[in-house]
Amino acid sequence: MKKTLCLFAIFTCFQLAVQADFDLFYDAYLENKRHNMGFFDKISGSPYEYEEFIASKVYFKGNATPIQSPMRYNLLFDEMEFKDAKGEGFLIVDKKETIDSIIIGGETFVFLQYKIKNDSIKGFFIQLVSGNNKLYQKRLKGYTPEKQPTGGYQDYAPATIFEKPIEYYLHVSNSTPQKLPGSINGIVRFMKEKGCDLSQMVKKEKLKYNSESIVKLVNVFNFQNMH
Repeated sequence: MKKTLCLFAIFTCFQLAVQADFDLFYDAYLENKRHNMGFFDKISGSPYEYEEFIASKVYFKGNATPIQSPMRYNLLFDEMEFKDAKGEGFLIVDKKETIDSIIIGGETFVFLQYKIKNDSIKGFFIQLVSGNNKLYQKRLKGYTPEKQPTGGYQDYAPATIFEKPIEYYLHVSNSTPQKLPGSINGIVRFMKEKGCDLSQMVKKEKLKYNSESIVKLVNVFNFQNMH
């Protein structure tokens, strides 16, 4: 019992230390956002899926006319960036709650409130399916701070940005988006609990855990809920 508590305490301290490093990194990002286009150059990995700024459209709630601007999505910090007027740095989109959607390179991003365990969080999602039950994709990246050599037993390791597993969320009617299970069978059980048994469809079409298959399931889920 004491050993278990000790391991839990060590793990908790490690998690807090990692979060503190990430918070400091985010603060430095905010301080540099206006004038340092190469802020991430000294770090292994990239916070972007596409580093270039792409022609984009920003739609605000209650306004059908979009604002057009080159933009990119920062997956690490869950922020939308656009070039400043001089093109020498980048700015971060604020007042996110006023945004209806942002279209970048054919993908539609929306800003929503969602839950992770008991924590209420807001962030950007890619909308994959519309309708009464909307499907969203959440792309994520993680951060590992640099490690200094210790006593000759460990080599120096630079700060690293790495990809995390893609997550999917189902927005049922007006409820808070719910994170879907991380397997195709888990999603089938999730939908069966909501009155839609898609197990035969999964077997017949040999569906796997990927965007294409999950989109198919949600489209059928929407169709069956209409009848």
